[in-house]
Amino acid sequence: MKKKRFSVEQIVAVLKHAQVRLEMERRSLPVETIDWTEQPEQRASVSGWLWLYCFSSVFIYPIWALVTLFRGPFLLSILLIPNAVLVIGSGLYLRKENPKGLTWARLNFLYLGALFCLIAPLSLLKGIESFFDYVIGVFFGSIPLILWWLYFRKSKLVCEIYGHNMKGLPWQRSS
Repeated sequence: MKKKRFSVEQIVAVLKHAQVRLEMERRSLPVETIDWTEQPEQRASVSGWLWLYCFSSVFIYPIWALVTLFRGPFLLSILLIPNAVLVIGSGLYLRKENPKGLTWARLNFLYLGALFCLIAPLSLLKGIESFFDYVIGVFFGSIPLILWWLYFRKSKLVCEIYGHNMKGLPWQRSS
């Protein structure tokens, strides 16, 4: 006589089906009307706010960056080029559901934060009016930065798609 081998997953699945059938029979529910074939698991995909981030970072941000490159001051244009690369890269990686996108987004947020801190002394050198412009620019520029940072740290969709949220520094990955 040949022995049959079952995996633990097969045994657990059979037991679950038997338990559900017994419960349905106990409640006098029609067992035959239920389709007992296993349904494939539905994976989460990029949607909602995450899709908005990907779309704006791949399509809208490059247009804004090009306009700024040609109309803005030369120093600002040079400082925005690495940011543009990080934003577009993070949007593309995140849209392709690649976890590297979280690292790129984190680097982008840290770069922008450092850029805001760097521009403060430069604007003080130009005068007090420039400094007030800086304060207003940083205030309104940091609001989306902080909101996106919090979104990537707390979102269930981000955790479900990439296996972890964006926490810590770029070289740290904690679930």
